[in-house]
Amino acid sequence: MEALTWKPVRTPTPAERRTIVRHFRKLYNNVIVAGIYDFPSNSNEADLARVETYIPALTECLKQYPFLSVVLKKNNKNDDVYARASHVDLRQHFNLLEVSEDVVRSNLERASEDALLARVFEGLCNDSKLTFFDTVDTLPGWRTDVLPLRHSAASNRVFISFTYAHYLADGMSGVAFHKTLLQGLDRSLRAETTSSSTIFETSESQLVGLPHLPISLKYLLAPALGLYLPSFLSRALGLKPIVSGADSGTWTGTKMFVGEAGSVPPVKTAVEVLSIHNGTLTSILAACRKHDAKLTSLLNELIARCMSRHLPMSYPHFAEKTNLISATSFNLRKAAGISDNVMGVFASASYTQYDIDHKSGERDNITIDDQFWAPVSKASHDMAKDTSTLNDTPTGLLNWVSNFDSWMEGQVGEARDASWQMSNLMSFDGKPKDGEGIVEVEKMFFCQPGHAVGEPLDFNTISTKGGDLVICSGWQIGAIGVEWDANTSAEAAERDLVRNVLRDLKRYLQVLAEER
Repeated sequence: MEALTWKPVRTPTPAERRTIVRHFRKLYNNVIVAGIYDFPSNSNEADLARVETYIPALTECLKQYPFLSVVLKKNNKNDDVYARASHVDLRQHFNLLEVSEDVVRSNLERASEDALLARVFEGLCNDSKLTFFDTVDTLPGWRTDVLPLRHSAASNRVFISFTYAHYLADGMSGVAFHKTLLQGLDRSLRAETTSSSTIFETSESQLVGLPHLPISLKYLLAPALGLYLPSFLSRALGLKPIVSGADSGTWTGTKMFVGEAGSVPPVKTAVEVLSIHNGTLTSILAACRKHDAKLTSLLNELIARCMSRHLPMSYPHFAEKTNLISATSFNLRKAAGISDNVMGVFASASYTQYDIDHKSGERDNITIDDQFWAPVSKASHDMAKDTSTLNDTPTGLLNWVSNFDSWMEGQVGEARDASWQMSNLMSFDGKPKDGEGIVEVEKMFFCQPGHAVGEPLDFNTISTKGGDLVICSGWQIGAIGVEWDANTSAEAAERDLVRNVLRDLKRYLQVLAEER
């Protein structure tokens, strides 16, 4: 085997450079997209924990997605550039997860398998060896983790996660990875193919990135002019003090912060997981179609109601707040003419404001009528407009950032620009394409780490065709900023809040499903 070498491929786009700087300043670590795979019941359980079983499928992923062979190097201007490694050793990107019996027992007794996997996600987000892929100049920043779960007479169930640095890829990239992994595993197991050679030799390939994102003068100047013009004039001209529209009345949790110097990890993440049964999801989607609305906007509307109900009991001075703002990530691939099966960084954001009805916190139920659905439908249409164009996007504003290091550093200590982030990776088809597969995916998960320079918490959703909708809510511990007493830690108080929000969100969805 020849010594590992690297060949520069291209410089990062502004969207990619933002994620690179954020990563190296340890303000955000890795995206995780995972699935529970069902293997045939006669599969050897020991083999399902060995890298050799996965090599043929992982090799297909490396052939399909050039970013999996990418490292970061410095050019002669000392800027980061993407470089292709001459080969990839898959042993360095495969890990068998180990979960203590105490963790398994306590979480399965408390709730369900979702509770156990929430602790697994927290472990992946806070693992000091994995968190920031500190060897990204010599090793591509991604890893596949495998955790065998309980098996039944019908199948062997294995949790498989794809954890990767955000500067390599966005959330939809994780979906593409699992599509290829599923097909590859199914083919190799049907053919009874394994491999002992863990070295993948790379080849010449293009790294696809976002094209130039045009920005109009009005959109560029709106954040600055909105600060100084009278409010009635700002509204008339469509100008906002910042892109999200947040103001002093917006609840945004604590100011942006990182841990003390030397703290490991510098951004500590907590995660809670909620599953919505397929029967409920099917009815909810039918209700959305009936009312000309999308699921993402419905979830945002319900989260706003849940937050308005529970924040007054735990957040200082919430009575002084007048609105909440969701930051919803969306995929720019379609607008750019790029396939969803291309890996890379193609995300932007759309913002929706929700007025706080402080009396709503006193009510336990929601009223489902045209008045309820009207704002959900409007938000759906507004978001559709945002996703249909490359013009005037928040991501496009990154073209005007001259120094990403200074810009990122300057955000620490400032107010956050929204109340939560929503990311929906839509529906994953868990069956192999030919319909005769022996490997299937029964459930998918999408998780992000805490945002040191972003929203105080996020709600990441993905469903499986014919299966459940899963919501992973993650946050930087301390970012929500709830009150706690001597008998409760800040982390415990925040967990209570998020669990209450998710509990009510599930209940509201069940009510909607029954009354559509």
